[in-house]
Amino acid sequence: MPQDLTALLNSMDPALRAQVLKMFASVSQAVTVAEIETLLTAGRIQEAIDLTIPKSEVFAAAWVTAYIEVGTATGAWLSSETDIQVVFDQINQRAVTAMQNNSLRMVQGLNQAQRDATREALLDGIRHGVNPRQAAIQVRQSIGLTARQVRAVNNYRRALEQGESRALTLALRDKRFDRTVARSLRTGGSLSPAQITKMVNAYIRRQIKYRAEVIARTEALRSVHEGNEEMLRQAIEDGVITAEQLTRTWNTALDTRVRDKHITMQGQERPYGEPFVDQVGNLLRYPGDPLAPASTVISCRCVLSNRISLSVPSGLEISANIR
Repeated sequence: MPQDLTALLNSMDPALRAQVLKMFASVSQAVTVAEIETLLTAGRIQEAIDLTIPKSEVFAAAWVTAYIEVGTATGAWLSSETDIQVVFDQINQRAVTAMQNNSLRMVQGLNQAQRDATREALLDGIRHGVNPRQAAIQVRQSIGLTARQVRAVNNYRRALEQGESRALTLALRDKRFDRTVARSLRTGGSLSPAQITKMVNAYIRRQIKYRAEVIARTEALRSVHEGNEEMLRQAIEDGVITAEQLTRTWNTALDTRVRDKHITMQGQERPYGEPFVDQVGNLLRYPGDPLAPASTVISCRCVLSNRISLSVPSGLEISANIR
């Protein structure tokens, strides 16, 4: 039975997304505003920042599990197609290095992103002269966000406080509040602090959900294609198949959300080992390639099809597809 990489990707995406949300929630639940306020008041800024760092090792471990699962699935597919027992060697030095490097990349990236977000929250507090408690609230609210998202949250809060119409233009706002905001704008009234807090918290939740989706989709894509790539490479090295038997095809999601850089990649075919080329000349080994620029891999929804031509005793050839 053909291995469907799209199905694997779609099953791993929500699982990794749940892990991201759980990771951020566990940090947020473990730290209180009072703890952060105490540290800020004492000038222990670095300690306050450290409180917000997520336990990203858990998410990295989930990525490794997905990587191994895909490699194992690819091995099972190859076994069924070639009648040769193919087992994914997860202690292969190259595979081990890939898992270690990706784990380190994710841990460092997530931790640094949180440090940047927390510093942005603190700088915003300094710029606007908020008291230590309000600064502590903003720091706690930064957990799970990027620095850019922290700025978006603060801009939304001030638009609500100052009665600015741009509060109704932000894509991730909770539109259930639009009627209340529009009425206050129309009448010249002000929203209460409680109303603003409720709206801002809803906006933060949506920002975190969006970020979790981006992280999960990007990392699921990488784990699926790297695990698949490693098993195929092991099979070639073991003589199960040859590189010449393998043809790879790039498939986009074929909808209006496909990024411009990838539209021209639909249907691109490459022999094993030759990279694909996006619209502006970036080279990609596979969707989500960590060596490619972020602009061409983040939130990518493309997937590779791998076709293996197998010789049979009659001298004919059969083609097996892995997608």
